Amino acid sequence: MMMLLVTLLLGCRGGDATDAPDGTASDASPSDTFDSAPPFTPSPALRFTGDPPRNVLMISIDTLRADHVLPGSVFDGAPNLQRWQTEGVYTTDAMQCANWTYASTSCTLLGRDPIEHGFLPRLPDELERPYPDGEAFLATVFQEAGFRTAISSRNGFLGPRTNNIQGYDDALTNLRPAQTQLAGMMEHLRQGDDGSPFFAHVHMIEPHDPYDAPEEYEVGRDALDPVRWDFADGSDVNDLRVNSDELEPEELALAQAHARIVYEAEVRWIDDQIEAGLQAWRDRGLLDDTLVVFWSDHGEQLWEHGRYTHAYDLHYGENQALFSLWAVGLEPVRWDGPVSLQDLAPTVLQAMGLDTPPQMTGFPLGEAPPDRLRRAVTADREPQNAMRREELKLVFQWDTSARLLYDRVADPEETTNVFDADNPRHAALWEDLVPYIQTTDAMLPGETVDWAAVGGAAP
Repeated sequence: MMMLLVTLLLGCRGGDATDAPDGTASDASPSDTFDSAPPFTPSPALRFTGDPPRNVLMISIDTLRADHVLPGSVFDGAPNLQRWQTEGVYTTDAMQCANWTYASTSCTLLGRDPIEHGFLPRLPDELERPYPDGEAFLATVFQEAGFRTAISSRNGFLGPRTNNIQGYDDALTNLRPAQTQLAGMMEHLRQGDDGSPFFAHVHMIEPHDPYDAPEEYEVGRDALDPVRWDFADGSDVNDLRVNSDELEPEELALAQAHARIVYEAEVRWIDDQIEAGLQAWRDRGLLDDTLVVFWSDHGEQLWEHGRYTHAYDLHYGENQALFSLWAVGLEPVRWDGPVSLQDLAPTVLQAMGLDTPPQMTGFPLGEAPPDRLRRAVTADREPQNAMRREELKLVFQWDTSARLLYDRVADPEETTNVFDADNPRHAALWEDLVPYIQTTDAMLPGETVDWAAVGGAAP
């Protein structure tokens, strides 16, 4: 049964990887890329004027809500990240494959869904297991291609303990905050420069809680009445996260107002740090021949669906992601097509003229069919599965057996459940989601789906 279901999931990838979103063939196949010198990108989303860059700097930002940094966002506190995006290629509809760091960074760097992989990261300490050796992570491919590889990560879920930093020659530690990480990585590359290209990865933990941005970034907080929680103290944040449903409405509303301001302060701070750090790279000439890749591992829920922080559900606040690229000579594009963060690794490899391992099931940016299925899973606290096709996003909550369907075009904040079992499109999306749920169920001992509550669609 497990093998059959995994086969079904793999079959969901669909389409020809060389087809453009409008169904027409792109002007080069992936194999053409490796026969040419210098390499070029057949993707309709990534086009370079002149030669593509030799190096890669990847900046992943922990707990960053995409709706706070995308160009055109109502929030105006990330002008630098917005500028980097509009000067390069940015996606407006990127869906992460999970909603917390271990699962989402691993999926992104493997270019592969955790369920189809057969290894599902778990959050509780007693259930945590490291990835097995020999995985085809993005850094592994670069390392084998002769790139110098290095990572600076300030989250233990992306590190030696979880074994998802395979392929990095060096892991830089004790660098904080984010601007210092960028400076330390720059110095590391300078000292070890042997003329070979580099693949450098900096994973920044801001704006993850505890929220401790400098006070000047907390715009408007001095106008609020004080609260009893110290948001710079992780235990206080956890207390509010766990017990917020016990608060009186007035106290909860005040706590929410503080929480939003301190989160937005973190976004403002990381925006300034990235700008200062990249300016130092630019001053050294290190951006002249470097592809810069920005992405987020997940977002942060601020009670939009009754929860605080993340690793709870697969609604947009936790599940939408940043994914953009910048380089000298990269033609600016706003990409509105369907994107999964599984697409990041194949996109970067293709841009650098490297072959994509067959295990990676994501698409190079711009090559996915418009009706592709995108998936997400969370196996912690309250297991959920989600699937997206075109404007429809379906979330299945195991604890309530609820099927929550949202029209992401008409309802981007996912406030209104429109699921109708008699609607053919809704029913078809549910039928596609069932094997994904079944495979997840088989991987979660101690958890079970009440199939009778959803029409008896038992395995």
